Amino acid sequence: MNKLISVSAALVIMVSCICASSCGRQTGFSIEENQAMNTESVTEEQLTANLSESTVTETSAAESEPVDLSGITDHYTSEEIKLPEDIDYIYEITNVGGNEFRLAYDAGFEEGLKEYYTDRDISNFTFVETEVPQECGSVDFYVAMNDMETISDGCIIYLLQDHGGIKAPDEFDENFDYASYNKNCKKTYIMAEYKDGKVVRTIPLKFAEGTEGDNLMQVADFEDQMLYIGAGELYSINKADGSVNRIADLTEGVSPEVIENYCFESYILKGRDGDPYIAYTDTESGEEGVYKIRKVEGDSLSDSFFTFKIDVFFPVAGYGKYQFIVYGDNYVSGICDDGSMETIIDLKKSGLPEMNLCALGNGEFLGYYNIGEEAVDATHEPHLVKLTPVYDSEQ
Repeated sequence: MNKLISVSAALVIMVSCICASSCGRQTGFSIEENQAMNTESVTEEQLTANLSESTVTETSAAESEPVDLSGITDHYTSEEIKLPEDIDYIYEITNVGGNEFRLAYDAGFEEGLKEYYTDRDISNFTFVETEVPQECGSVDFYVAMNDMETISDGCIIYLLQDHGGIKAPDEFDENFDYASYNKNCKKTYIMAEYKDGKVVRTIPLKFAEGTEGDNLMQVADFEDQMLYIGAGELYSINKADGSVNRIADLTEGVSPEVIENYCFESYILKGRDGDPYIAYTDTESGEEGVYKIRKVEGDSLSDSFFTFKIDVFFPVAGYGKYQFIVYGDNYVSGICDDGSMETIIDLKKSGLPEMNLCALGNGEFLGYYNIGEEAVDATHEPHLVKLTPVYDSEQ
């Protein structure tokens, strides 16, 4: 039976980090590897969500100094929402158009990444499964690398590994010849395009010599391209023909010593309007934990849109007047188009734990978090809550 490891890019799923030593600062990101994806697909009747493109017009933003995230005041109450029993770990919840929301989750060790669709009222959950390309059935091992927001209606990259029919043991075996197993491995990368959970087409990826994808880490899916980070470099994959182009070396001109001292990190972001941005360590700031955001414009990067210092989470796509939303230990704030920041939720004042959010509109949010160990085979206690603002007159 073929094995699958799903490497997903999401709010708390992955960060590309180049560091020779362990970094003491918590980022809120980790790499999760999930095995075994079911090959069955959802029926058209089961799929209830329709994707729509944002029509928000972007305005220019001036470069800003690192922001002090103090002075939080907004108060919210929470209502616990009952989840389907098979959800073990919530990865991400995203608005996929109108009042439809996608919940990406793990059903437990070796169950793999799965999806539910729900509505704004969270009144029902519709299960969605994504089929696996036929090419995966003819190899010994494959790895899926996907954007958490576009699992069943987007593109997924698959690394296919052919070891000449040799099967590796499920658990480490000191008597197994891993050196020969890896030396004889033939690797192929394909991109599968999906619609309603079904494979529409697959095309091979065309890497330039010396960039065959071995360092491929975070993957993000956009309208006409996919972006990925590998070894501190940002790459673009053309969806039309599968060609791969290097956009920028994010560590260019930075010494290995500085990279080690700063624990260089980078992460692909999506703005409010779905445009691509890149956030990475600002090694010129002279201070650890400072990052700058630049917009990806074709084959180049814009000037710095925003510079920030943060303890826990990287920004995620915003809504309304907010280009991005920023999460911290005790706050949730919005980054405006002009680079200014406004407080949205005071988690401490509201008596809420650290959590990820998805905007419902009208000032309401879905909040989600998981209690449990980060080990791959650990069980978790997922929580989904609806957050409602409490105004001064109501307190």
